[in-house]
Amino acid sequence: MPTAAGSVAIIGAGMSGLTCGAALAGDGWSVTIFDKGRRPGGRMSTRTPSEEVAFDHGCQYFVAKSDEFAQHVQQWQTAGVVDEWRSPIVRFCRGRWETHSSRPKYVGTPRMQSLCQYLADGLDVRCSVQVDSVYRRDSGWHIETADSEGHVFDLLILAMPPVQSHRLLSGRVSLSDQDWPEDEMRACWTLMAVLSQPAEFSHDAVVFQEHRSLAWAARNNSKPGRPSRECWVVQASSEWSSQHLDLSKDHVRELLTEQFVSSFQGRVSVERATAHRWRYALPAESTRSPATGTRYLPSLRLGICGDWCEGDRVEAAWRSGRNLAIRILQEADSPANHEDAKRPG
Repeated sequence: MPTAAGSVAIIGAGMSGLTCGAALAGDGWSVTIFDKGRRPGGRMSTRTPSEEVAFDHGCQYFVAKSDEFAQHVQQWQTAGVVDEWRSPIVRFCRGRWETHSSRPKYVGTPRMQSLCQYLADGLDVRCSVQVDSVYRRDSGWHIETADSEGHVFDLLILAMPPVQSHRLLSGRVSLSDQDWPEDEMRACWTLMAVLSQPAEFSHDAVVFQEHRSLAWAARNNSKPGRPSRECWVVQASSEWSSQHLDLSKDHVRELLTEQFVSSFQGRVSVERATAHRWRYALPAESTRSPATGTRYLPSLRLGICGDWCEGDRVEAAWRSGRNLAIRILQEADSPANHEDAKRPG
């Protein structure tokens, strides 16, 4: 068992934060992860309003583009927390249906966040904890939460959308745009609909192109491990979501239900539905720049990671967390740091 290399606080228990935390803990760091949600997962979440229905209302699925990530996916499949979703995805554009992608796609089982809960096993993950403020003094990073007088850590990692990171650090740390670009994130309104009867429609997953409001619709009960009751997740386009960002959930529910029914030409009958707003859902196009990247500032012992740093989607979040951990471990193992450690305090 490696000896503790230092203490690190990670704010955000999604894929990137958990991946980074697991890598650092495996190298002897004392890792504490804070998250305001009720359980690990972030946007890899499933809402279960009852035993008969489940909605993956955030991330819908993920793919493995690199061999390295594919190896991890295989390990997660063996562990029983990931399975392949074999329903084909079709694309609807200008009245035509086309095959969208043949790449294998995966989901967490029996819920989307099952993978993150698996990654959190063995880590000190503190959910339902709101971090009120962070600040740095000579002794390290001070983390203040609503239910604690404070914690002190050697290193701080923010695994959250950039807007939230800037807000948390505002007035505490002076950062240039080059050090820490304040990148934009796109919003997404999501409809969760329970149908009164099975849809008169053969497709389980649809990507909408050039639609005035919808971007995605999926029969959630077609995914492995989900309850069998017919229920659909419908996600609005980023443009529509931004235009209707401040509407009430009830109003959005009515608008998206109408669009869902009309887009499927009345072949779906909605019994009940709810809406959820993801304020920071996906990185904007300008964010997906190789210059952005995962960032670590050794002088401040401060790092950031997240899907937006490396592109988007689950593999990008995993890659971002892994790359940040590699940066930190390389920096800690550099000759300069070893020389500093030998000097008298």
